[in-house]
Amino acid sequence: MEDTMHILLIILILLDIVFFFLGYTIGRLTSSQTIMKSQPTSFFSKNQSVSDDKIINKVIIDERKFVTDITTSGMEKKYNNLGETKISNDNIESSIDKLKNMKDKK
Repeated sequence: MEDTMHILLIILILLDIVFFFLGYTIGRLTSSQTIMKSQPTSFFSKNQSVSDDKIINKVIIDERKFVTDITTSGMEKKYNNLGETKISNDNIESSIDKLKNMKDKK
């Protein structure tokens, strides 16, 4: 009984390996053919093509850059203090003493 289970398990593992490599090779063969046909060489050469006797306008990229000085002296500064600041002058010594006494009683 155990021998037949081991043999079946080995056969199943071998079939999995065979079908994996078979699927891998079929996938590689079919995907390499479709990628080469459908992939354009570049974006700009694609725009130079003519379809249905209609000329497609080329994309013009302006590569000039304008960098100027940015001054913030004329801007209004808002919200100097975000949130509320509260200063407390309470004496917490008595509260600390009460907590110490409660701890000592336990």
